[in-house]
Amino acid sequence: MSLRPTKLFALLIAAVALVAGLSAATAQDTATPAADEGPATLGFVTAGDCEAPATILFKLNDLTAGGDATPVADMAASASPVAGEAWTSTTDVNAALDDLIAEPHAINFRESLQAIDTFTACGEIAGEPTDGELEIEIAEQNGSGLSGTATLTDNGDGTTTIVVTLVQGEPSPVGTPEATPVS
Repeated sequence: MSLRPTKLFALLIAAVALVAGLSAATAQDTATPAADEGPATLGFVTAGDCEAPATILFKLNDLTAGGDATPVADMAASASPVAGEAWTSTTDVNAALDDLIAEPHAINFRESLQAIDTFTACGEIAGEPTDGELEIEIAEQNGSGLSGTATLTDNGDGTTTIVVTLVQGEPSPVGTPEATPVS
C-alpha cells in the first residue's frame, strides 16, 4: 500500500509540471510582441505581382542593419535606420530561378506582424537572367522610404539565393506628382 501514495505523489508532481509548462508556453505565445520591430521586417516571395500579391511561398531571412548581425526585428523603434543605411537579407529558396521568372512572382516586405497588410517595399521577379543571375528593383510602397535591389542567383540545383539590399531614404509624398508641361 505504500506504493499507491508514492505513485499518487509522482502523478501530482507530473501534473503540476505539465500545468506550469503549459502556462509558461501560453504566456509566451500570447505575450504582446515588443514594439521594437523596425519597418520592413517581414520579407516574402509571393505568387502574383506587387499590385496583387497572392500566396506566400517563401519567408525571407531577417534583414540586418548597418552591416552588423543585428536583426531589424531586435532593434529599438527609436533606432530606426538613418537615411542611406543599408539593410540586407540573404535567403536560399527551394525554387529554380527559371521557375520564379516563368510566372508572376514578387519579393515584398510588410511592416510587421501587427500590420501584415501594410506593404513597405516590393519588386517583381521578372527579366532575363545573365549568367544565372537576375537583379530586380525593390520599390518603396506606402510612403515607407524603403527601396533597393534584390539579386537572385540560380544555384543549379533547383534552389535560388536571394540577396536583398534595402536603403532607408526619405519617404515619398503620397500620390503621384503631376508632370510639368514643356513649352
